[in-house]
Amino acid sequence: MKKIIALMLACLMMLSGISVFAADTTTHTSKLGAAWVDKSNIGTGGTQTYETVPNKTVYFEIDTVKGEADIGATASKSVNSILSDSTAFKFTAKKGKNSQLIKSIKLVDKKISDVTGSGQGRKTYLAVELGSVNTDKEYAVEFTATFRAVKNLSITVPKGTKFAGTGKLYVKNDEITGNTTLSVGVDAMVKPEENEDNEVIWESSTNEVARLTFKSSSNPEAFSAKLSTKWTVALANKFADTNAVIRRFSGGTVDATSRPSLYLDNPFSSKVKTDRIKIYSVDSKGVITDVTKSFTHLSATKSPSGEDCFRIRTRTLGTYIISDKAIKLK
Repeated sequence: MKKIIALMLACLMMLSGISVFAADTTTHTSKLGAAWVDKSNIGTGGTQTYETVPNKTVYFEIDTVKGEADIGATASKSVNSILSDSTAFKFTAKKGKNSQLIKSIKLVDKKISDVTGSGQGRKTYLAVELGSVNTDKEYAVEFTATFRAVKNLSITVPKGTKFAGTGKLYVKNDEITGNTTLSVGVDAMVKPEENEDNEVIWESSTNEVARLTFKSSSNPEAFSAKLSTKWTVALANKFADTNAVIRRFSGGTVDATSRPSLYLDNPFSSKVKTDRIKIYSVDSKGVITDVTKSFTHLSATKSPSGEDCFRIRTRTLGTYIISDKAIKLK
């Protein structure tokens, strides 16, 4: 009798169009789609054609993340729109090799125009935000994006089915030959010209911020040459009652025959008397030191930039704060 009842129930469910689903733990793995940086295509089919520099966000297409299973895509309902539907799939991301170089992995809605300008419609991308690299080495960065079905979608995609998209990036700083001009905030490795006088200039959108001059040694090594003018929260609070500016170099050590000269622009010029200006250094532990006496003030007529500045002789590019008044140190 039990077998007959079970058979009758099964027949009724088939006749009424009701499908029987069971929780699934199957994972379908495939490569992520095309990758984009600054509206330019850097690779397709999971293969990166061009290197990626640090501190960029790479946008991956997720249309290929469906394995061999049918998730119900149609002409009017794309794979992208199905996977990005939070009522159908739960998204998770896992960092792999060299995970320290990944700041975040998330889904974003974005419209990207390709390198030829033909354009891509607005859709969901996997945004991988990269961090800083202070060496000239190349790093392979790996990660996996997983979409798990939170409800029954079809016979082939019951609740619990996972679709994983794997991604791999090769990250390396641009290497620039000595005697160059860099924009503030740009990651770069500078390779000095061997046994030559070298000059590196950092510029903001309006003026020169810093300058480095030195004579390199034989077969010199490249050094990290990023300069940031952005404050950390802790330092901003410490200098809250001043009009100070910060010059945060990435800590590169310059391979030179003698100590290079580093020139920092005077942000106050004629507005603040030179003897009132204080310059502080900040070490890797956040310790602040008054280094005003280590700097020499140069007037515009003696400065290589033709602008009022302060000079220090140093091999290592650190963090400096130029303030219009002294602060209390512990």
